[in-house]
Amino acid sequence: MKRLTKDDLKYFVPVFAAFAFTLSLSLWYNAPIGDDIKFHLKVAESWARGELGMFSAEALSMNRLPYPPLFHLLLMPSVWLGIEIPFAAFLQILLFPAAVLSLELLFWRQGMKFESLLAGALVLGSHAFFDRAVQVAPQALDMILLPFAIYGVVSKKRNCLVVSSTLMIYNHGFVALAILGGLFLFEILRRNYRPVLTALALVAPILLVSLPYLPQSLSFFGGKYENSQEAQFWFNPLYFTVMYQRLLFTGFFVPFSYFSRGIINVLEGWADIGLKYFWMKWTDMEKAFLLTLGSMAVMVLPWADRFTQYSTIPLTVFLVGMIMRSKPRIRDAWQYLIVISALLFYATIWIWLFANQFAV
Repeated sequence: MKRLTKDDLKYFVPVFAAFAFTLSLSLWYNAPIGDDIKFHLKVAESWARGELGMFSAEALSMNRLPYPPLFHLLLMPSVWLGIEIPFAAFLQILLFPAAVLSLELLFWRQGMKFESLLAGALVLGSHAFFDRAVQVAPQALDMILLPFAIYGVVSKKRNCLVVSSTLMIYNHGFVALAILGGLFLFEILRRNYRPVLTALALVAPILLVSLPYLPQSLSFFGGKYENSQEAQFWFNPLYFTVMYQRLLFTGFFVPFSYFSRGIINVLEGWADIGLKYFWMKWTDMEKAFLLTLGSMAVMVLPWADRFTQYSTIPLTVFLVGMIMRSKPRIRDAWQYLIVISALLFYATIWIWLFANQFAV
């Protein structure tokens, strides 16, 4: 990869736009948005008192499993210094642009400069991606670390995969393991067992201490909705795809049109040809993200909204691949739609900011 030049900065306009918004957000409210931060600060306070915060009453009542320590240990020094809210507001400035940047770097590090810009613009226009990445919560770290994990897979950088996946699991436990399951499977299919076994060995302590609590965590699958967004997933799919996920306003439907030729082959009875087309036409990054999307699907029943939020990353990879394979005129049309989508959403969240819609 060539050295970054001043001319290359134009490809990172989505990162600068995300930073401009989160800086404005923290300066406007002088505090982080969302209710989750209150819970995470309580767990961090347990750690600050010298207790095992992952087993605190707050952690177990909310998570029903010992809450992994990484994010709360990050907050702990601010508790000692008595600057919890200012520090969380500072983190809020960094998390969303860092998530956009990590996704762009996934393409950039492979020499795909224009693709990195497309990816950044796509997620900049996604409400679901913004909703997950902007809040000061462990999920935001997942959004930052996942592209590094996939980069480790597609570029065969084993240390990058091991470090990023280990951090994700110490950050978010079994949820992170569900997200990473597809990547681990992809490595196993390629017979690269060492990084998977190394990562699992490193996270064995956090997984083992959580095993006794697994039965009570199954209550997450009981059909109850934690918030209105989860109910919307089941009863109003149009809301989730068009309004919430809003990857070019079409959500889940666009990526699958990319595989139409293979689907037609299957329907005509040429199943073997169709399946070979699926696999041969995809890049390693698309294959890995397809498996990642599959492993994420285990979150649909307990946390449908989180599945939709996390799925923006693999779906963005499919969308970029589809756009870049299109004919020039079609590709240009997609690019205009991406810009319009990003501008509309960015204008919307600025209106929400000044209307105090993010106030808790």
